[in-house]
Amino acid sequence: GGGGGGGRPAHVARRSTSNSRHRLHVLAASPACTRCEPSSGRLSNSNGRPACTPRGAPLPFSSSLGISRPQQVQQVQHLGHQRRSYIFLNVPETPTELYRTVTTWLADFFGFGPASRQAANPPRVRVAVKLRDRLVGRRVLVAQMAGRGRDRLASARVAARDRYSSQLQSIRERWRLEGRRRFDSIRTRRQQIGVRMNESLQRRRLAVTEGLLLTGSEAKRIRGNATYRYHRAKARVKAKIRARLNMAMRRRQQGIEQQQQPSIGSTSIGGIEQAFTKQVVELDEPANTSWFDSDGYPRTARDPVTGRFVNPWNSESTDGQHSLADIWRWRVEHRLRRSEEDLLPQPPSLSPSSSGVGDCGGDDALEHIRRTIYGETESKEESSIAATARGAVLDPPSSDDSIKLTWLGHSTNLVQMMDFTILTDPMFSNRASALQFVGPARYTKPALRVEELPPVDVVLISHDHYDHLDYNSVLDLIESKKVEHWVVPLGLKVWLVDHTALDPDCIAELEWWQSARFIKDEGCGGVIRLAATEHRFEQNSEEVMGKRNASSSEMIDDGAQAGEHREMLITCTPSQHWSSRTPFDRNRRLWCSFAVRTEETGTRAASSPLNFFFAGDTGLPPNFPLHQQIGDRCGPFDLSAIPIGAYAPSFFMRDSHVDPREAFAIHQAIRSRKSVGIHWGTFALADERYDEPPRLLKKAATEFGAAVGDFVTVRIGGSTESPPPLPAANDGVHDDQYLEG
Repeated sequence: GGGGGGGRPAHVARRSTSNSRHRLHVLAASPACTRCEPSSGRLSNSNGRPACTPRGAPLPFSSSLGISRPQQVQQVQHLGHQRRSYIFLNVPETPTELYRTVTTWLADFFGFGPASRQAANPPRVRVAVKLRDRLVGRRVLVAQMAGRGRDRLASARVAARDRYSSQLQSIRERWRLEGRRRFDSIRTRRQQIGVRMNESLQRRRLAVTEGLLLTGSEAKRIRGNATYRYHRAKARVKAKIRARLNMAMRRRQQGIEQQQQPSIGSTSIGGIEQAFTKQVVELDEPANTSWFDSDGYPRTARDPVTGRFVNPWNSESTDGQHSLADIWRWRVEHRLRRSEEDLLPQPPSLSPSSSGVGDCGGDDALEHIRRTIYGETESKEESSIAATARGAVLDPPSSDDSIKLTWLGHSTNLVQMMDFTILTDPMFSNRASALQFVGPARYTKPALRVEELPPVDVVLISHDHYDHLDYNSVLDLIESKKVEHWVVPLGLKVWLVDHTALDPDCIAELEWWQSARFIKDEGCGGVIRLAATEHRFEQNSEEVMGKRNASSSEMIDDGAQAGEHREMLITCTPSQHWSSRTPFDRNRRLWCSFAVRTEETGTRAASSPLNFFFAGDTGLPPNFPLHQQIGDRCGPFDLSAIPIGAYAPSFFMRDSHVDPREAFAIHQAIRSRKSVGIHWGTFALADERYDEPPRLLKKAATEFGAAVGDFVTVRIGGSTESPPPLPAANDGVHDDQYLEG
């Protein structure tokens, strides 16, 4: 490439030969060289510049370029008088020669080659000058544009300031005019009000002067007198209402006392005239007349809307449901109490067994409880009740006229009376829960395992709570084939049949005041059978009392026809509790207590009837004589099992459980000659200490003025017997304290 005065090639022509292995590149030279002919190759003179060939002269070809013959080049037509010269470069095909040729040409163009160093104005200098000129021109242009922009911005700012000033001035003027208008309006209105007030004041002064209007002091005095008379009248009305209420209450109390006066000659028992007493009881909660009979005894009651069982005397507060506030209060008090004292000893390790009972040693803990209650220096006569040996658990009662009770733990009792063996609320598992890894844990083992029990004639189940109806214990009893019959409240028969596949014929389902009669024939090998279920208390109270005391002679007449046998009458009696095994079956099954009466019939009948009462789980109704009614219909009892635990806190547990003092009140109400405290010392179901119920029971006995042996507690596995029967002259009649209770 040649460099001329213009510095930029004007035209480039390119042509390739088709019959040679070389390519010929034709480059236009500077128009300043008008005497040159195209030359081939990189021919240069002694100064290093490309050699020029005159016009019309033959083109020299070098043999070093490898060209065998001259190449024909077509002349390029020039426009006007412009003359151009051409430089012909013969570019080899080898990469090395091509690289050397290109690098040499680039070095000459940018002024790094030997030919460019000798030139006065190499191409790179010219390019740099042009770039500098363009940069300077652009800077000048940018400065001019910036100046014009600043001028326009300044003029725009001035215009905006003038515009905003005029707008602000107009707004201020409008506000000034509006304020002036409002001020004038308010001043005019005040003037008008002042004129009217002056006119009113003048009229008022004229009225006062003429005596038609009171002054301020006179009005205040009259208003005070009116207020005083109003309060005096209000106080007189309240006093009259209070006096009438007091009079009504006195008359009502007098009526109640008159109604409680005993009637004369209602019935005769053994030549002794007994009187009936009737008491008017007011129920504070919804009740239905069909829930009670004509004598006021509660019947099996259901809610007419939900169909669930209810306690007729307190149908809402004793349904087992508690508010969130009560639950929160219980949890707070529980934490406070646990922080003050240890509730329970550490539960011992339990090992699984076939009956779900572990070998946990709780005898030492209960012996400590006994020592806490009765002291270590107690005489053997007073502590003989709690000193029954384990080997004597299965021994029969000392006589046919006594009832033997062995406490196996919680509410599980083994009762032996007149050749009948009864098991109450069997519970032999480690936990009182649906699952054996959660729930209240047993910290004292039962006295006997299922396989160690004697043959059981009847199992009594009071309700369906997990600490009274244990699924694993029921299955173990069924598998052991030691139980002949089951007596359950209404609704539990379906549960037993569905969950355990128990034979429905061996289940007697009872409602309140319904009885099941069992007969054990001596001639048939002592096999017990269910004779019938009956309602014994459908008559009036006078007839019931007479029939109850005459039942002995009726059973003897039946025995004379049927032969020598013994009868057991189990009556389902009411209790204040509730039932539930899941959150969805609350009060769908009935709860109850049981009164058991045994009697020997036939010509050789020598022993007197025996009465036993099992309270199950119950609360003490505050305004209803429930247990007095049980004592009237089924009592008096020779021996009773009454719960004394799971009562703390009282505000949460009092509707479904009783404390020792309330248990002693039940003991007196049912007219029991002797009672045993159960439902304690086995599971931590409430917040009281494990040794608190026996101590409070002893304190309650002292408070009621009863003997030490009237209401006792025994160790787990301990036994006690009913007191000897009363003389025949007083048969059916107990001491005065029980008649008063």
